[in-house]
Amino acid sequence: IAGSVLVPLGYVLNDPAAVSASLEGPVVVVCKVGARAQHAAAALRAVGLDAAVLAGGIEAWNRETAG
Repeated sequence: IAGSVLVPLGYVLNDPAAVSASLEGPVVVVCKVGARAQHAAAALRAVGLDAAVLAGGIEAWNRETAG
C-alpha cells in the first residue's frame, strides 16, 4: 500500500509508545486478515494514537482493488 510503513507486531507490542512517537495519527493498521492488526491497534490506542484496522486485512484490500 502506497505510503505504508512496516512495523513488526512484536515491536509494536513491546514498545507501543516508541512506535506511536514515530507516527502521525490517524493510522490504519494492516496484516494479512486483520486479526494481528487488532492487537497492534489496541496497543497503539492504549498509548493515545488514533489507530484503526483495515477490515479483512491485506487480503480483502487486494480483492477490492483487483476488481
